[in-house]
Amino acid sequence: MNTLKELDRTFEAARRDPEFLKEYQYYLRQYVGRETPLYYAERLSAACGTNIYLKREDLNHTGAHKINNVIGQLLLAKRMGKKKVIAETGAGQHGVATATGAALFDLACVGGGSNAIGMFADFIEETGVELIGVEAAGRGIETGEHVAAMAKGKPGTLHGMYSYLLQDEDGNIQLAYSVSAGLDYPGVGPEHAYLKDSGRAQQEAGADVIELGIPFSDPIADGPVIQNASYTSVCKGTNLKKVFGMMEEIRKEGVSVPVVFMMYYNTILSYGPDAFAEKCKTAGVDGVIVADLPFEEQGSLQAALKKADGAILIQSVSPVSKSRIPVILKNAAGFCCVSLMDAAGQEGGVCGDMRRYLSAVRAACDIPVIAEIGACAPHTPAPVRELTDGVTARSHQIRLLEQTGYDIGAVQKFCIDFRKKLQQEVGTEGCLEGA
Repeated sequence: MNTLKELDRTFEAARRDPEFLKEYQYYLRQYVGRETPLYYAERLSAACGTNIYLKREDLNHTGAHKINNVIGQLLLAKRMGKKKVIAETGAGQHGVATATGAALFDLACVGGGSNAIGMFADFIEETGVELIGVEAAGRGIETGEHVAAMAKGKPGTLHGMYSYLLQDEDGNIQLAYSVSAGLDYPGVGPEHAYLKDSGRAQQEAGADVIELGIPFSDPIADGPVIQNASYTSVCKGTNLKKVFGMMEEIRKEGVSVPVVFMMYYNTILSYGPDAFAEKCKTAGVDGVIVADLPFEEQGSLQAALKKADGAILIQSVSPVSKSRIPVILKNAAGFCCVSLMDAAGQEGGVCGDMRRYLSAVRAACDIPVIAEIGACAPHTPAPVRELTDGVTARSHQIRLLEQTGYDIGAVQKFCIDFRKKLQQEVGTEGCLEGA
């Protein structure tokens, strides 16, 4: 990038220029107030059994060490003939120091960035900690005068990064609006964009388990919504190997919420059951649901998964005879996935005697019962609220993605709102998955 090359050339010349260094030292001494003293912390030293000195950088002008760096940056900007500077962050002491220094040197200062990611960073792997970022709404989201890049922006490139940006249909960056100094930036850091788009972001939205659908050419057990999504994904080259690679990446990034594969058996046979089971373990897959594998034919896959000691086989039940339910669920592990639809994702077609059906499932096992309500979401039938421990809504989420142009934020909002609705109604945990 030409601007970075210009900055590099100017910096290399300036740091070897005695006059530049002399001016820099002058402002550090006469304006900032350096050098700051060392303070002997007598009581702390006694408590720790050693000698502890505190460098009193808080005595600098603006109350922190940030001004030391800012003075050099602003002198460099003046040397380059620049009239404006962008603060690394509009929050905290760096933004204050940049604005203060810009006033000293008669430069206009605008803010950008966020310190929130620094606060989030240590808690990304702590699944019990909810990370909530709030974007400034300006004059109101509906007015278009705001800085809600993640809520209302779309992916683009600016200042050398690919992230969510406020932009028009031609890709021109739109002006951001906020009454708060430092928030008037039309984008958001790529780390925040990652948290929004990744499984971790959905975890923040309220997902207890993520169900990851492996596309298959002939998904006969699914309804039209998932069939179409599966076909599209296969055509774009998605396969089991790539999904395993994605799993490894999100685990490295700290996504610890359980992930269950939803798939068809021929994909496993092609990969090899033993190799599949081992890869599930190393990639961090917690469970597998196989839509077209009859209970009586599960032996070889069960053996491979047990040998690998990683993922477990999740049992799935559909509206079958009451006498068969205890057989399927006798040794079920993890949770039981219950389909309420005559075809997953099909509008209507809900199992007729739902209460008797769910009661039979509940009586046959002592593990959580998760109902697959498909396209019925966000409506949850009363028997589901009363007799299950959670719900999945993958058909609804896929349809929502298609309707919103694959806006992950829309799915995130659905997860948050749906979970709150479930908890208000009956206290159901609301197990939501991303398909």
